[in-house]
Amino acid sequence: MIGQERHDVGRPDDAGYPVRGIIKGGYLYLWNLKSDRWPAGDPETGYLNTDGSPTKTMILEMNRKGRAGDIWNLNFGKRVEEELYNIVTDPECMVNLSGDPEYIT
Repeated sequence: MIGQERHDVGRPDDAGYPVRGIIKGGYLYLWNLKSDRWPAGDPETGYLNTDGSPTKTMILEMNRKGRAGDIWNLNFGKRVEEELYNIVTDPECMVNLSGDPEYIT
């Protein structure tokens, strides 16, 4: 079982970003309970739930220039409500299987 609450002053009313999940049978399932919120903090406040670093600066600068694309989205973009990953064949969790009909019950 996995539970995470991301809290910071980077969202209206200091609202958290709750995530629940489970790892079973070689799969990771994540449920983003408030997928309408920014997980790394709101853009207007500078994604305050992510510590400052050269990498953060580089990605945000690339995004301002329209060159970050998927890199920005993976780091700072909103998440879908449900995520499912095969952690045996996809240990980096890059392919979300939650919308694949083969995995929908």
